[in-house]
Amino acid sequence: MKRTNRITWMLAALAMLALAGPTWGGWNDGLATDANCVAVWQFENGALTTDTGPVGTNTLTAVNTPVADTVNYRQGAASCDFESTEKDYFKIADASLSTGFPGKSGGHAEDFSITFWLKWESLAGVGSTKYVISKGVSPCSFIVFMTCPGPPDNETRISCKTYYSSTEYVITHTLDMATGKWYHVGISCDHGVANTSFIRVYDADAGTATTATGTLRTSVGTDLLAIGNRSDLLTNGIFLFDGLMDEMAVFNDALSSDECDQVRSGTYGQGVGSLRRAWWWRRRHGG
Repeated sequence: MKRTNRITWMLAALAMLALAGPTWGGWNDGLATDANCVAVWQFENGALTTDTGPVGTNTLTAVNTPVADTVNYRQGAASCDFESTEKDYFKIADASLSTGFPGKSGGHAEDFSITFWLKWESLAGVGSTKYVISKGVSPCSFIVFMTCPGPPDNETRISCKTYYSSTEYVITHTLDMATGKWYHVGISCDHGVANTSFIRVYDADAGTATTATGTLRTSVGTDLLAIGNRSDLLTNGIFLFDGLMDEMAVFNDALSSDECDQVRSGTYGQGVGSLRRAWWWRRRHGG
């Protein structure tokens, strides 16, 4: 009877782990086993610029003073705090990106995906744009940004823009974002296939995820990659990201919406064995 109770309790704990995901300090070890995951920046304290993905060579350069926030985070034990007034951002030259990184010169136009957590401290004002990640400006390989177009709604929405063969492609999500709330964003570019690319946004306060679909096609180029700024590294406040980011991952394939949700919940690429290992690790480390 005691053994039956222990088994029942462990199964319940594993189910709770699958639902809880990284909000209580987990790690997403499934990313490290995916050959298509070309970069993972976990933004941990003392390792803000470190790429912990399976390739692990996309080390960022910090500009000014982005710092770790060990109180507000969604994965691991910290997030990265960008202050637009201090002109904080990260960059990495195109030549330093790993082989197969989407948009890298010498490569080819291909599918890609980007996932990340963010919490805005200030939003884009009317007619302005704040950049999350950018490779190129106009034209670009890809840009993820927030805009506030203006009246009638003055809503602040997140978008992804790409270029291919002199044509601009844009998907804009309909969610009106707010400050002080965590959002998980998953962007998937199914290159060349109409209306199959998407932006998926999870509102952590509401506990709901919604998807905007459209068409994205991407290209390659020599532009550097910037996180928290435009690729041309303009440093006035209307372009610089202001807030927190956590666990940004880049893939050279198109994730499904379910896979984006698995990245968010910390169960990406994990079976029962991985969940069991995660449970024992957290138990031993007080998680």
